[in-house]
Amino acid sequence: MRRISAHYVFTGDGPVLRNGIITVDSQGCILDVTDTRGQLIPSEKLEHLNGILTPGFVNAHCHLELSFLKGLVPQHTGLPAFLTDMVARRGPDPVMAERAAQKAAEEMYRNGTRAVGDISNTPVTFALKKNASLLFHTFIEVSGIHPDKADRQFALALRLEQQALTLGLSAGISPHAAYSVSDALAGKIAGHLSQRNTPLAIHHQESQEEQDFLRDGSGPMHTAFLAMGTLPTDWAPPRTTPSEWLATRFGGYSGRMLLVHNTYADEEDRKTISRHFPGSFRVLCPNSNLYIGGCLPDIPALILAGERLCLGTDSYGSNTSLSVWDEVCTIAQNFPEIPFTELIRWATWNGACALGTESETGSIAPGKKPGLNLISGMDYTRMRPLEGSRVQRIL
Repeated sequence: MRRISAHYVFTGDGPVLRNGIITVDSQGCILDVTDTRGQLIPSEKLEHLNGILTPGFVNAHCHLELSFLKGLVPQHTGLPAFLTDMVARRGPDPVMAERAAQKAAEEMYRNGTRAVGDISNTPVTFALKKNASLLFHTFIEVSGIHPDKADRQFALALRLEQQALTLGLSAGISPHAAYSVSDALAGKIAGHLSQRNTPLAIHHQESQEEQDFLRDGSGPMHTAFLAMGTLPTDWAPPRTTPSEWLATRFGGYSGRMLLVHNTYADEEDRKTISRHFPGSFRVLCPNSNLYIGGCLPDIPALILAGERLCLGTDSYGSNTSLSVWDEVCTIAQNFPEIPFTELIRWATWNGACALGTESETGSIAPGKKPGLNLISGMDYTRMRPLEGSRVQRIL
């Protein structure tokens, strides 16, 4: 048993405790949380740490199987060119891909991550997930704009989902994005989700190009699909927005929905999503947005609209790290008006609620195994990260 204290304890879903004490057993299970009201009494059996204790982080959006792409994909090319590059690099040696994914998972663990919402198009990460110290929910991602291929694409996804479930993994099928899924395929996914009610994750409002493509079929996204040979000759644009597309095809879905990126989410999008999916979560991946397109979502507008926000890293194809802490620091630097306590809540409790792991992770409370992180080197007066601030995994 250990008794651990720090200058501040951010509980995740509750108050910030000054000089709070956390008692944990040898398995990392929280036994007790003591609010000392700032009046800490030194004890030989008490480990008092200099910094902020938080629950382990939740990475709500990652592509672990793409870790082999670290350092290979050019930055600031825009989403259409990025997608073309990604398709060209698909199909690596499975052993190499698995080793890269294992190394990335170990890095995430060391960087304080406790749970991950991970996208899978192949089974390459399944074995490491079964034996990992991290908690995973796997989103089996489906895409395909050609309606004649919907049956085959969905059948492959079903087999992959069953393979994951047989291994005891938490997993479910999700669409890739509004611009990359045919109506025929969307119908099959929606029908399946209505039976299983697993969390759904979809890339949403990531670029202006996807909106142009959906509206009238114009722009670089159309050119990219033609170059990849995936656009049917008789294809016609749905003439809608990403949010209206989602509402029309998945409007009956009542489970946990993760809308990922939201770089170009505007007021109309927020109204549509709020009307049709009131329980949705907005996953922010700011460093990935900067890597690909060089811009960030209007996060203050999302906050003002009452959106539930959480954080992800995307993949090593579109990021220089898979550290949730790095995402926190990027937002803090670009939006200094956002309270640091809110950023930690997004990185912990909100992410856990989005993935459905809140009974075990996301907050420091008796009976849970959330992991513990120590954040040090902060400006404690203003409660802001500094250039030398760092996170260290304690449990």
